Amino acid sequence: MTTYKTSLAEVNHLAKLASLKISASQSKTLAEQFSSTMNMVNLIAKLDTKNVPMTANVSGLKNVFREDVIDLERILPPPPNQYYVAKAIF
Repeated sequence: MTTYKTSLAEVNHLAKLASLKISASQSKTLAEQFSSTMNMVNLIAKLDTKNVPMTANVSGLKNVFREDVIDLERILPPPPNQYYVAKAIF
């Protein structure tokens, strides 16, 4: 298995792109964590998934939306000024 090693230069470059200020010890920790993550991704990529069916939804739900229903008893009557006045919330 090929192992991936993230360099401190790569971590510092990513931090710069993300406008993050990180210390040298944080760079070292992040480099180790990135390397570990990339090695796990490489391991997963090597799995044989030929006989595994594609999955788009694991819950089994097909349609969780409902049709809009207008409750005529809850509709406000038209305002006299063509707008509603409400108290400020801030």
